[in-house]
Amino acid sequence: MKESIHVGRTFLFQVLCREIRTLRDTPVAVRCKTHRSVPAAIPDELSQKSDREGIVPDCRSLHPEKELSMSVTVRPLSTAGMRTSSQAHLPFAEEASANRYFPSDAHEEALARMLFLVEERDRCGVLTGASGTGKSTVLIRLHQQLSRSGWKSRRIDLAGVDHAALLHRLAAELGANPAADADPHDLWDQLELILAAAARVQQPWVLLLDHADRLRPGALSLLEQLLHTPYSCGIVMLFASRHDGKTPLLKALSEHTSLRIELAALTVVETQWYVEHALERSPSSMAEFTREAAQCLARITQGVPRQINRLCRAVMLAAIAEHRSEIDAELVQSIAEELLDYQVQ
Repeated sequence: MKESIHVGRTFLFQVLCREIRTLRDTPVAVRCKTHRSVPAAIPDELSQKSDREGIVPDCRSLHPEKELSMSVTVRPLSTAGMRTSSQAHLPFAEEASANRYFPSDAHEEALARMLFLVEERDRCGVLTGASGTGKSTVLIRLHQQLSRSGWKSRRIDLAGVDHAALLHRLAAELGANPAADADPHDLWDQLELILAAAARVQQPWVLLLDHADRLRPGALSLLEQLLHTPYSCGIVMLFASRHDGKTPLLKALSEHTSLRIELAALTVVETQWYVEHALERSPSSMAEFTREAAQCLARITQGVPRQINRLCRAVMLAAIAEHRSEIDAELVQSIAEELLDYQVQ
């Protein structure tokens, strides 16, 4: 919708602001022209109204006896390439974060046992579980709690990291501030000095090493070297890995591991609580899952949080498109079969 308004400059901004507030969600192009003489600078009353309303006029000519042309275009969020508010705050995001931590029995037990290992200053622990069960989320939560308690905690993603990259990353995380072309032998010497200092004051560094099963084979020797260093009491290493017993890292760590924790999937009841927990954290109202829908969800995803997030997000988008206030088992099953290729039994 376009409107052309010819008004005196005194009421120019009043009209603009009223139109913007009234038609905020509708594309509007407002063009105002006046042939009256205006000063070379923007009048104070226009400037004050501009600042107060947050509008900056496009004044292409501000000389006496010249045309004053101003244009303001208001677009809704959807036309500006942004998501609507219901989609922007859609819960069940797949990326791990501390505020998405769900305190299931298995996750709380894993977190408590890892905290105990750190407090006891044991050298090595391993958190295992199937892909998507929430190992990264537990490590992020653990890092948050350790940092708040004054521990020197660092979380490092080992996925695809080779020996040189891991050595440089460790030196950087422990405060060595290495140069990009630093010599590996110098980096190792700096690491040993840092660990020796931590061991002397009995304040070990805590390394939370995620995706350990995806570490490149060449980097494994560096981790073994850390475990065998004379200053190993200056470091505590906690690994997160898939529970494949054939992983070279898990075999190498077996003789050093003081604690091994298996992270189980959610039960049917926990799956329902997980969904409710995610919906409660959403800033906007969302369609609710029926009990039968939650049970269907648990059966299809087998209680794996990542799969729950994936399926719930697709179901929520379908519910928004159909203007549903409630999600039933039929919709969950339909989306699982048609969009996500789940084998529904």
